[in-house]
Amino acid sequence: MGRATGTPKKCVLDGVSYDLMAEVNLNFLRNKYTKEATTTSGQPLIKFLKRNPNIENVDLGCTPSEMENLKDKADQLVEMPIAITLADNSTYRCTGHIDFSGYESETGKITITILPVTDWTPFLS
Repeated sequence: MGRATGTPKKCVLDGVSYDLMAEVNLNFLRNKYTKEATTTSGQPLIKFLKRNPNIENVDLGCTPSEMENLKDKADQLVEMPIAITLADNSTYRCTGHIDFSGYESETGKITITILPVTDWTPFLS
């Protein structure tokens, strides 16, 4: 049986579903640390730096009214529930914020970055 891969199905922000643009490729940073090795006279010293598991370049297909709604969500100070549903119906949920990067009127594309404050919780198919 083949893998069900492809364009993710939807993004839900604060209870509102948004369509993802065709061919969007979400890059999940799933591990909590970046690691850096420093050479020493013995074993290398490994430095762990905590990182936030952001998802950048999330392209949503939106109308101007949805754009205004997303702008307001990006400006709010409280965290919101966020969910991403992948092509195989697996869903990842977190609580966090979004950063609104821009709106392209020709295609109706809005680009956001998801900034989680809680860990992503997987609900796998």
